[in-house]
Amino acid sequence: MFNVQKSSIKRLRIIACIGLILYQEKILITKRTNNKTLRRYWEFPGGKKEKKESLHSCLKREIKEETGLEISLKHRLPKIKHDYKNFSVTLYPYICNLSSVKLSQVRQFKWVSLNKLIKYKFPPANKSILKNLYKYCNLA
Repeated sequence: MFNVQKSSIKRLRIIACIGLILYQEKILITKRTNNKTLRRYWEFPGGKKEKKESLHSCLKREIKEETGLEISLKHRLPKIKHDYKNFSVTLYPYICNLSSVKLSQVRQFKWVSLNKLIKYKFPPANKSILKNLYKYCNLA
């Protein structure tokens, strides 16, 4: 018989907040940099939650750091859990309004009509976010 042992290596678990920033019937998407996991995918701005940080604080901080925008949170969509090969992620997507419209171009970005989002390549975990976004906006 083979002696099978469970690996003592823990799977990396990431908690992140995602901003679905709507402005003039369009939504902001950004392109992941080439040196990141899932490079060259498009994504919604946001990022990893720090310890002892609230979800709201995380999202506002990440959006400000990535885009220079200030936002207000309007509505939270259902959280998404997704397992990738080397890590798992729990995403907390929020519908957001802009408090300021001055965008600092940190990386490539686009304002896209909701009905054209399907033309862009998003990470697999975003599939459920898109589905819930369309449902929220009565486009499903």
